[in-house]
Parts: sequence; structure tokens; C-alpha cells
Amino acid sequence: VSDIVNNQINITSYIGSVTSVALSAGITFELPIVVFFLARIGVVTPEFMRKYRKHAIVLVLLVAAVITPPDIFSLILVTIPLILLYELSIFIAARVVRKRAEKDAEDEAASETTDKQ
Repeated sequence: VSDIVNNQINITSYIGSVTSVALSAGITFELPIVVFFLARIGVVTPEFMRKYRKHAIVLVLLVAAVITPPDIFSLILVTIPLILLYELSIFIAARVVRKRAEKDAEDEAASETTDKQ
């Protein structure tokens, strides 16, 4: 810009930063899908996720600190959606568990009626 102010940004570092943030955010935004499948096979329960919510928030803050540039605005901008995604994942896990319990109850009722005949 001038002799006093030098531009330190180059295209390589910019593309590297944008790529790493986009890739990391894309991977972390898959959390609800991963939780859906884990809840479906019975590995994760909503009770477990609620019990360890505080630990998850600390982990989210650490992940956000790693994947974002070193300013507080970027950290907050990534942390809030990740926490909301965690809460959405709890809701999804609860729904999966409820649906599985309903299906098990229906199967049990059907097997009882079959056994009585």
C-alpha cells in the first residue's frame, strides 16, 4: 500500500486458511448425522449426551479454537453453531431412541398376540 505499510498477505496463506476452516467446519457440521447413526445402533443415548454436555462444550471450544483463526470473533462464530448442533444431536438421539422403543413395543405386542393364538 505504501512504504510504511507492507502487505503481508499472500494468496497461498489465504487459500490455506480458507481451505482448512471450510474443511474443518464441514466435518464438524456432520455431528447430527453421526449421532443419528450412533443412536440408531445403540452406542449413544440422549441421557449420555445430556450428562456430558459440559464436557462437550469444552471440547467444542477446543475444536473451534483449533479450526479458526486466532481472534475471538471467529471463535464465537464457530462455537455457537457447534453448540447448537450438539443440542440438535441430543434431540435427534432422543427421537431415534423413542422411535426404537415404540417399534420394540409394537414387535413385543405382535409377538404376544402370536403366542396366544
